[in-house]
Amino acid sequence: MNIGLHSTALEKAYIALEHSLTRPDNYADHSDCYNLIGMIYNNNNNYKEAVKYYYKSLETGKRAEDYIKVCRAHNNLANSFIQTTQYDSATFHLNKSLDLNEITQNESMKAFNYSNLGEVNLYLGNYDKAIVYINFSIDINKEINNPRLRSNNYKVLSNIYLKSGQTDKAIFWAKKNIENAKSANSFKEEVEGLLLLHEAFKIKKDYKNALKYLDIADSLRFNINKSELDAGIEVLQKDFELKEKKNEILLLEKENELKNRKLSYSQKKVRMQWYIILMALIILILIGYLFYVARNRYKTKVKYIAELKKKNKLIQKQSKELNSLNQNLEKRVAERTRELEAKNEQLQEYAFINSHKLRSPVATILGLIHLLNKDMINAFEEKEYNCRLKNALDELDEVIREITTTLEK
Repeated sequence: MNIGLHSTALEKAYIALEHSLTRPDNYADHSDCYNLIGMIYNNNNNYKEAVKYYYKSLETGKRAEDYIKVCRAHNNLANSFIQTTQYDSATFHLNKSLDLNEITQNESMKAFNYSNLGEVNLYLGNYDKAIVYINFSIDINKEINNPRLRSNNYKVLSNIYLKSGQTDKAIFWAKKNIENAKSANSFKEEVEGLLLLHEAFKIKKDYKNALKYLDIADSLRFNINKSELDAGIEVLQKDFELKEKKNEILLLEKENELKNRKLSYSQKKVRMQWYIILMALIILILIGYLFYVARNRYKTKVKYIAELKKKNKLIQKQSKELNSLNQNLEKRVAERTRELEAKNEQLQEYAFINSHKLRSPVATILGLIHLLNKDMINAFEEKEYNCRLKNALDELDEVIREITTTLEK
């Protein structure tokens, strides 16, 4: 929110609160005033003050026994806690609001609760759970038709798919968000959708579209800042004109009074001049700030383009290196194939030789076993055959050892 608009809105909200507090028992009205002040602080990113007034709205809503206002306070507290990454506190207040909605049957508040729960689970990385809550909110919003809620739901869905690597779905929902934001003249949501498209196309390495949507977002943000600045200047100008008219009326009424009134008027005029100078300085500072932001954006774009060129060169270099590695690998594979073929031939030849070496002791062993199985042998022959069998086994063992030693080499 623009500084001038914020201060004016806050001033009027405090006046309304002061008037409301003159009726001590009107807790429902107190709750509305505290909630309004909290929303102004929240919109100006002063979440600490926002939380303080939302708690006051919650307390007075309970005293009024108005469950709708209590639900609203819980939901708004959760919204501020989401912005400050206090997700446990946000979840607590959203569940409280949903519990009370079972009594109030406030479908609009329930839709916002589910939307905020979807956002909490997005930041916690619970993407499936987040999608379920957002779909609940979307279904309810079909009946209540709240464009702001619809944009937030589309934005959260796009973020979920972006973070879970589903860039095409992220792009789809970001475009839906932009379409809805345009129809509702909601420039902030439109900028958020454009930035989501920028991130999605950057992940897809479609840097042309990424840069395109970033440019559109920057241009829109610049226009928003400019319009807010113009609105703030208009508010300040009206305040100044109002004060100037009051001073002129006062001067006319007191024109015939004592000379010290003239002195008082001169002092007021001097203060007014200082006020004009101060306002001019504020405007110059704001213009300077906008110029500074635009200049930084331009530098960022230049740096971004330079990085893209550098990465393209690196990719080309790596492609050449990969081609070279592929050629070397083909040569090494061919050489290794030739070596394996030669070794296979040697193994076949060696297997043939070893089969002949093994045949002799094996044949001897088989023959001796056959003789030992006969019944017509005496003790001397049996001893002789056993001795020769041992020799044949030793010979077989020697041949096997020789083969093993050769294979290990």
